Amino acid sequence: MRWAQGEEAKVALIEKVVEGLALLEEAFVECSKGKAYFGGDSIGYLDITFGSFLGWLKMVEIAADVKLVDEAKIPELAGWAVRFSSNDAVKDVLPEPKKLLELYKILQARTKAAALWFPLLRELRSAQGEEAKAAVIRQISAGLESLEEAFVKFSKGRGYFGGDSIGYFDIALRCFLGWLKVGEITADGKLLDEAETPKLAEWAVRFALDDAVKDVLPQPEKLVEILEMLQAKPQAAAK
Repeated sequence: MRWAQGEEAKVALIEKVVEGLALLEEAFVECSKGKAYFGGDSIGYLDITFGSFLGWLKMVEIAADVKLVDEAKIPELAGWAVRFSSNDAVKDVLPEPKKLLELYKILQARTKAAALWFPLLRELRSAQGEEAKAAVIRQISAGLESLEEAFVKFSKGRGYFGGDSIGYFDIALRCFLGWLKVGEITADGKLLDEAETPKLAEWAVRFALDDAVKDVLPQPEKLVEILEMLQAKPQAAAK
């Protein structure tokens, strides 16, 4: 959204984000069945997956000077966001929007590809033919190379972005890697390659094995199901 040229382009992007949040509101109502979280009365893997995006949404709100998580439009999702953010289990490790904005500026300065993963993953799913898929994969790889450079800069030789233990950058960025696995399933190939981004690949394995998160990380197959459900809703509405 920060790189949108002109107000008209920004408005169009905001509308797409709002549409996505409206679908997520529907998914929350369907999954939660009137309870506090996606999976029930306590935080589960879907809450961790979607909760990791909250910092990025807040970052976009700051950058674009716009409100996205609007209580008037998506009351159930907005209520969940407040509950999730204030939960004792996660409130001290959630990414700070201003810190994410700082990180985003670093990545944006290197390449816009890192911030375009989700549209790219969507393109990868719909790409027709090997040549089209290869073009999308090259853009995703460029984004991963930028993250590799950012990891080296931030970690200073340690195990995580912030040092020796998992911090807010790790939580925020790890959520993208679950969706990256979805891309690998879609492309039937490897996107996070140890040969091309060795430090980032090692970090991803280290994070996934950490006792604090290994039991709540989303399974890629589950994310594929969610993506298919979200994609099916607008298609069904169009018929």
